[in-house]
Amino acid sequence: MSLEERKLEQLREWRGRKERDLSVHQTLSKLKRTLKRSNTQLLQIAEVWKSEVPELMYEQTHPISLKNGVLVVAVNGSAMSYQLQQLIRGGLLQKLQTQLNSPLKKIKVKLLTD
Repeated sequence: MSLEERKLEQLREWRGRKERDLSVHQTLSKLKRTLKRSNTQLLQIAEVWKSEVPELMYEQTHPISLKNGVLVVAVNGSAMSYQLQQLIRGGLLQKLQTQLNSPLKKIKVKLLTD
């Protein structure tokens, strides 16, 4: 094979289409890392939540997700939702921000309906 032919072959290799990896291994490993990170964050939030929220309110509220710095808390009734909003305005967000490793921008209250 001459020099020109080798260069042409090399050019065809570089410019040719690459075969896609169609296996799900990479996707599954990425999902596993994401779930592990979010699970760790939620466990830490649950511990801090238990220490900072009054016991009666703790039984009626449940942190369910943390995404992009927004903590979503499920609440069992509108009265409890109001009380939690008052607690948040009273400084609960700042207390949680100082005790958590993950960034926390706001707390969103989600009312559960039967």
